[in-house]
Amino acid sequence: VQTCALPISILLYWSLYHMNGFNLRFLVKEKYHRIIFLSPYFWIFDCILVDNKAKHSAVDIAVDHLNRGGWIGIFPEGTRSRGKIEPKTGVIRMNLASGKPILPVKMKYTTKNSGRIDIIFGKQVSYKAEHHPDKGELRKLAENLMDKIYSLS
Repeated sequence: VQTCALPISILLYWSLYHMNGFNLRFLVKEKYHRIIFLSPYFWIFDCILVDNKAKHSAVDIAVDHLNRGGWIGIFPEGTRSRGKIEPKTGVIRMNLASGKPILPVKMKYTTKNSGRIDIIFGKQVSYKAEHHPDKGELRKLAENLMDKIYSLS
């Protein structure tokens, strides 16, 4: 199962799943691993380092982990955000390639200073394609997923 989150802390997200015995890993661009104060966290949280210039794509690496029974934590919009932005298509490509469902998750900061955070889980989503979708079709599916996440209350 892939999990999708808007906006969410990797630390909190990781701890929620590992406390429940899930093998959750996040994809992290390798260039961030070179930042001295961040690299220990990526090692502790067992993140999958992705080099955009490597032979294998992030989607290939994630699908391999999913097919071995793992979970992937991903920000479908490419980052954390407080507003609506154009989503990336990787989560859809992972779903189509692995056949694993997507679990939409939303983190909602209820008030500025209270420190309260609500985590809302949606219903699993899975997309099917009769043919290999083009970029436009992938983008529409990603937008549909983002709409599902935004609608979580």
